[in-house]
Amino acid sequence: FPAAGTTFYRIKARGFAGDISYSTTEQVEYRPAKNLSVYPNPVSSRMFIHLDALTFQGKITVTFYAATGTQTARYYFKRSATDLELNIAHLPKGNYRVVVTDEHSAKQDQQVILY
Repeated sequence: FPAAGTTFYRIKARGFAGDISYSTTEQVEYRPAKNLSVYPNPVSSRMFIHLDALTFQGKITVTFYAATGTQTARYYFKRSATDLELNIAHLPKGNYRVVVTDEHSAKQDQQVILY
């Protein structure tokens, strides 16, 4: 989950003999969608997501990732709605990254704390 804007990445690798090499530098442009709100935050059991109807259209997928990057839950909504309600009481307490995507690849993410 890169910061908004332009970020540059490269990998530093150390071989078994101690030699060091670098990958080519890659540029990542991340422009988050606007008008996504996740509330309440922190949350205990029921979470609501408000979507901008002009940004998110069609089928919606909401994916939860734990702080380790592991996908922990995924919810599907058949058609676009501006307000979604999710029961997340079954998820363990902790920090999560919530990623919302639509069928046209609009994507937005936000950090959520579950207590």
